[in-house]
Formats: sequence, C-alpha cells, structure tokens
Amino acid sequence: MKGLLAVAIAAISVAFVLADEPKCPPHNGVDVILIPNPDDCGSYYSCNEGKAWLLNCSEGLHFNAELNVCDWPQNVNCEIHAESSTMVMEEMPTKIPSESSSPAN
Repeated sequence: MKGLLAVAIAAISVAFVLADEPKCPPHNGVDVILIPNPDDCGSYYSCNEGKAWLLNCSEGLHFNAELNVCDWPQNVNCEIHAESSTMVMEEMPTKIPSESSSPAN
C-alpha cells in the first residue's frame, strides 16, 4: 500500500512539473487574472502577482474565458492544443428534439 501511494505521489509531482505554466503579469492590481488551461477545458490558471496557480472546475464543467467562471460545456468554446493536433469543442445544441414529436400538418 505504501508503494502504491509513493507511485501516485510521484506521478502527480511529474504532472505538475511537466505542465507549462502561463506567463502571468508581475502585477495584477486588485483582482487576480484568470487564464484558460490550453491543455484541459476543465481547468484554468489563476494569476496573482506573477505566480500561476492551476485550479480545476467541478466535475463536468469547463472554464468559460469570456465570463471567467466554470460553466456548462455547451456554453463554452474550448480549444485544446496538443503537440500533434488541435481539438475544438463545438457548441452543443441547447434543445434536443423529442422522439415522440411529429411534424405539423
């Protein structure tokens, strides 16, 4: 059990070391600056006085850079930049037609 815990801690530490932190401005005034994470739609960086802190949205939510809040995925245009490809999260329809509805005559 201790070995498994050590491996988990090592994996988390490597993930933090490998993550590219954004360049935060050295001074931000009264409010922190929120920056989307280019590698994960469900997280973002909070910049305060030049230091970036990685924060996660609640399960199932994505960071909305326009509103600076965690939001439903259908309200967010999220782009994930990978080394070999770019994945774009398209806006999902807000209304799904029911199967029982029939066209008007």
